Amino acid sequence: MNSSMTLIEFQRKYRTEEDCIQAIFQARWPRSFSCPKCGHDFGYRLSQRRSVQCASCRRQTSITSGTLFERSKVPLLKWFWLIYLMSQDKGGVSTTRAAELLEMH
Repeated sequence: MNSSMTLIEFQRKYRTEEDCIQAIFQARWPRSFSCPKCGHDFGYRLSQRRSVQCASCRRQTSITSGTLFERSKVPLLKWFWLIYLMSQDKGGVSTTRAAELLEMH
């Protein structure tokens, strides 16, 4: 996420959970997917899950594993909004205020 992104730009770029999943995927594998088990460089996105399956060894790798989003029950869209809100002011936003704004209480 770009800290100079305007609110409108942010809303356009991250409208859905899928947009957030794609952003995490691109951040983890900017060139292309690489299987952590066998190193193969191609995988298939599993449409019903947040995972990629290696085309060679068939290992499934969670897109969010190894990130702060791993095992979180909070929707990615709320996480992205929280990160956006925290990055917009040098002092950030208080956790209490962010929880209120994002209905995370």
